[in-house]
Amino acid sequence: MPPLAQLPNMNPSSWRDNRLPEMIWAGLLFSTLPRNNVFEKMNELATYFSKYRDSENPIFNISLSGIAQMPLDKQEEIIHLISTPDEFAKALSPLLLFDSLPIKDKWEKYLSRHTPEWKPLMVAVAKLLDHQSQESTDCRWVRVVCMIAAGQLSFPKEMEEVVKGIVYYPDYGDLRVVRPTIRATEGGFAQLLDQESSWPSKFWAECLEKTGCFPLLRSNQETFNSVTTIEKIKSVYSDSIDVCNKTRITTAVDSKHETIFGMIFYSLRLLMELMRINASQSISAQLVLRSLVECYITLTYLIKKGDDILWKSYRVFGSGQAKLSYLKLELNSESTNYVNVETLQELANEDIWEEFLPIELGHWTNSNLRKLSEEAGIKEIYDQYYPWASSYLHGHWGPIRDTVYETCGNPLHRLHRIPSTQLRTLPDVLPDACRIVDLILGIASSCYPEIQLKVSSENFQITLVGDGNE
Repeated sequence: MPPLAQLPNMNPSSWRDNRLPEMIWAGLLFSTLPRNNVFEKMNELATYFSKYRDSENPIFNISLSGIAQMPLDKQEEIIHLISTPDEFAKALSPLLLFDSLPIKDKWEKYLSRHTPEWKPLMVAVAKLLDHQSQESTDCRWVRVVCMIAAGQLSFPKEMEEVVKGIVYYPDYGDLRVVRPTIRATEGGFAQLLDQESSWPSKFWAECLEKTGCFPLLRSNQETFNSVTTIEKIKSVYSDSIDVCNKTRITTAVDSKHETIFGMIFYSLRLLMELMRINASQSISAQLVLRSLVECYITLTYLIKKGDDILWKSYRVFGSGQAKLSYLKLELNSESTNYVNVETLQELANEDIWEEFLPIELGHWTNSNLRKLSEEAGIKEIYDQYYPWASSYLHGHWGPIRDTVYETCGNPLHRLHRIPSTQLRTLPDVLPDACRIVDLILGIASSCYPEIQLKVSSENFQITLVGDGNE
């Protein structure tokens, strides 16, 4: 649990979802007009607020909802102040695109001489989505400085330099300190200023209703590593068969020998499948990588333990799984195409009659792969490959989000997710897969030195650059 999430009574608030719509008027000004001109206007606004700091009902909330809650005369005065001269009114005119704009009739009085357009609003929101952007910080400063001017926010005397940094922003103090102070101060008072305002949700709802989605264009650079060839893999496969035949010493069940070479052949077969066109950049390639890593960890564990009972346990567990599967399939009236029930029955009865074959429902060592990797001394391989590749196998949200959704390029939609219209090419797993297969061959050679084989070869890179749609 992250430290911030452990704080008691923590109630986070969102700049993007809640406060950005409230300060979009300031965002339109900062993103459209010269920054110095806007700061001059904001200082005028702060001066206006300071006039009422000693009144019974001081005004200090400069959000759109806050302005709507002010006395009628103050509403008129503030809107007139920030929409004058005419270039300010033009910059603010996109506010009229919203039917739910608080006190829209008051805004129309000063802005209706201009035709509102969506593009300036998109630009403004795009610059404000990041709560730490320059434009967002400027808007957040407006809220803070108006509270200070209205006498609703005070600091102890020893923080005089901090106050000067805020009041005279952006022309005083170290901005690397001042900017975070402004953001932290504004965020701390967010719930006080925006209590139960319905405008933010209406703002985003109208943006979605009135504007369309389009995918976010992004530069696409892919590097293909030619680490091996299909001929190289087939050669290693053929050589491994020769070594397997030369090192066989019995026709009886030999759990260690058959498991070692079985994993070699299985890994090489998986690698051959990755060599098919685009296969190594597909979703299923992640599943292949996971299988290779599991084979390597399991084999390394078995070899380092050097226990004949463990070799037999691994084999018996696999046979028991075949038995369990075919018994369940026999009870099912519907046929399946992915497996042959007779084959499963043969596998279950190959070493011992199934009547004597136990079925383990847990792990074959009453452990798990992470613990096996620790005992085998290769936990770093587990950490590097297994968790993320496993998330593809389990259909977790991360891979689903990454593979079938795109980010909407319309900033008015808050960078939400839209279904991808094209198959996304994933990072190439082939270099990693070759590395794992070479590790499998390497650990196997500790038992059979004749295995002096590698699938990796001298590699070169091919880099393709596109605009994200090619």
